[in-house]
Amino acid sequence: MSSCHHVNSHLFGPRLPLLYTWRRDNGPIPQKASFLDDRRVLILPDAQVEDSGNYTCRVERAGRATDSGTISLLVQAAPFFMFPLRDQHVDINSTVSLRCQAGGVPTPTYAWFKNGQPLTSIPDDVEVSGNVVVIKKAEPARHSGMYECSATNLHGTRISSAQLRILAFAPSSRISLSSILKWPPEKETRPSSVSQKHPQHQQSRGLSMAGFWTSSEGSRAE
Repeated sequence: MSSCHHVNSHLFGPRLPLLYTWRRDNGPIPQKASFLDDRRVLILPDAQVEDSGNYTCRVERAGRATDSGTISLLVQAAPFFMFPLRDQHVDINSTVSLRCQAGGVPTPTYAWFKNGQPLTSIPDDVEVSGNVVVIKKAEPARHSGMYECSATNLHGTRISSAQLRILAFAPSSRISLSSILKWPPEKETRPSSVSQKHPQHQQSRGLSMAGFWTSSEGSRAE
């Protein structure tokens, strides 16, 4: 709520000086507050719900006589969602909880809708209680759809919506138990290109050695 509240003290006295002080019973005076007329008037700009409380003005004359007065300030607000609905994808036959949480003054009341139609409790199937819906055994044909949570008070209505999708088959892993127990996995053996070329390498080396000995013998014969 955006507004400016003037909290005016009606405490007067025939003699001066008069000293005015303020306090709030449920916390400190908001820092945004300002004062007028020698602190006799307290101003709260952009008043919010958290600014509500009992404000007391105390007046003192020359350190002797004192008096005080209290005024109750209640700031109201339309509903607002602190925790809106979220889309969900769930497994078939699972238990599903849908929850929303709204604030506001006065406290909002809740109503639920599925695919635009009012949603109420169904024995052994769906339980609707305030801001919570519980589906005991989710089935795609019966429970998939668009769900809406409405919060209402004197100042209006707010709606939060979400899609519920129920998977026809529960997800399964493709990894077999035998592959998990067989660890580490066997390494695949492949022919080595080096081994294929190795005989030729050895043959060429033999020829070179034979040539060496032949040339050596020739040189000795000379």
